[in-house]
Amino acid sequence: MSRRMLMIVSAQPMANLLAACEPSFEIGEVHLIVSGEMQADGIGDRLADVLEARGLSCFWHSVSEPYQPESTRECAARLLGEAPEGWTVNLTGGTKPMAIGAYRAALDCGVRDIIYLDHDQGLLRWMESNRPPLAASARFGVAEVAMAHGYQARPGKWPSPACIAFAQRLFAELDTDARRCWHQIMSDVEQACRSRRKWTPEWIALTPPQPVADLLHEACRLQLCAFTGERLRIEDPDDHHFLAGAWFELVVAEALRKAAGDAGRDLHDLKIGLNVTSPDRATNEIDVAAVIGRRLLVIECKAGDYWSDGKPANTAYKLEHHKRLGGLGTRLILAATASLQEPVHGRMRDAGILVADALTPQNIHERLGAYLAD
Repeated sequence: MSRRMLMIVSAQPMANLLAACEPSFEIGEVHLIVSGEMQADGIGDRLADVLEARGLSCFWHSVSEPYQPESTRECAARLLGEAPEGWTVNLTGGTKPMAIGAYRAALDCGVRDIIYLDHDQGLLRWMESNRPPLAASARFGVAEVAMAHGYQARPGKWPSPACIAFAQRLFAELDTDARRCWHQIMSDVEQACRSRRKWTPEWIALTPPQPVADLLHEACRLQLCAFTGERLRIEDPDDHHFLAGAWFELVVAEALRKAAGDAGRDLHDLKIGLNVTSPDRATNEIDVAAVIGRRLLVIECKAGDYWSDGKPANTAYKLEHHKRLGGLGTRLILAATASLQEPVHGRMRDAGILVADALTPQNIHERLGAYLAD
């Protein structure tokens, strides 16, 4: 028999989602107590969208005074008084006075199951009980986490095994000089073929060194470009996007998957090229995203040696903005092939961004794996 949960809504929805969807609670009906301001902002609607998509029934209860405990206490008491044995009360969320009011109502009505999520440790702790804390085990996909925070998310297409193998070859064979040559070629192609958003394929003349030429011949074999040895043509802008740097996103994603597996970490719903739309309809792209335990993981990938002219600040700003996708627990990482200077590291530290730079095939699993722990 399914139970009912009462919870108070705040701007950080993950605590409510983890509690309501905890499998051992068997919740089928959720009653959300929300302030008028939160309801007007649509914050509760986003939470309900995720819960209802999981098959839970949601009901709204608005309180007029979120900073007066009595307002929430009266609302909660009306609900809990009918059948207190069938309720679980989640005190995580809302304002502190709202939590106090819900707590008082639960005690007055004789509710035994009162919980609070210790988000730092991922534990659901029982109030007024000597039961041991319960590890939050509900799992959410990247799109669900984004939806709960007001964003829409659409992942990019995962490349073929042949493209994955080619990405790994690029990573292994493009040393500093060859990588610089490769990126210059791709920049020349873009300059010749792109006019604003329109892509008009053109042949460009080039005389690449042997390692780069061999890689271009392989790209040609995979139908990512046409290469004669002296001329290069890329028909599809998506193929250019991959060759110009998105290949490194794939390398990072695969390395992340392996590092998590080696460490026994719960990494799931790994995505690349995630297109996200914010509540104000602005769009952006996330290179790599996944959920690690109860946290959203966002990685910005940089395969080039171009850390000048404000780019570190722009990258930091972009990653800081992405933190809104998963709330306070979001983990932000910058993954780079270049060895970044201390001022760049300092800028990232100030923004709460973890840095894995100077990445090579020999160290990438260890460097990324170090950031997967709680």
